[in-house]
Amino acid sequence: MPKLTSFADAFSDWSSAIKPGVIATYGDNDQPALDESWNDYTDSLTRDRRFNGLQYHYCPSLDDDMPDDDKEFLLERMNIQVSSDGTQVTIKRGSESVTLPVQIEGPLSSEDIFQEVIDILDDDDDPRHEEITNKIGTVISRKDLDDLIEVFNDL
Repeated sequence: MPKLTSFADAFSDWSSAIKPGVIATYGDNDQPALDESWNDYTDSLTRDRRFNGLQYHYCPSLDDDMPDDDKEFLLERMNIQVSSDGTQVTIKRGSESVTLPVQIEGPLSSEDIFQEVIDILDDDDDPRHEEITNKIGTVISRKDLDDLIEVFNDL
């Protein structure tokens, strides 16, 4: 399976390979044509499995800033907040939250803390794997979690 493409790389590829042809055909002031070509391009990335469902759903439009970090961007867009007091990790999404038995050393960013949780989810031999999988499922759907894991592991 092809590796996922980041939003920034997708935008760069579109800007160099597709945008010039759209401008040559429709002119540089035809924003609807540019928007449609970006939309078509992200559709093709999704069909080719270079974007997953979450990336496609939360993909910025052309008039938005492209994020430098897809992981941070997706957590923010999904309204997922991740924190740790050192002895446990708390994941909040909207009004729902779950506390996980994951010890974190040192101050880490939300995405680094979430990566620690993903590392446990990827390790079927970790004794916390099943408990964490079940608990996290109360705030993040299995499909969204699978897509997040793919983004965190690929990008």
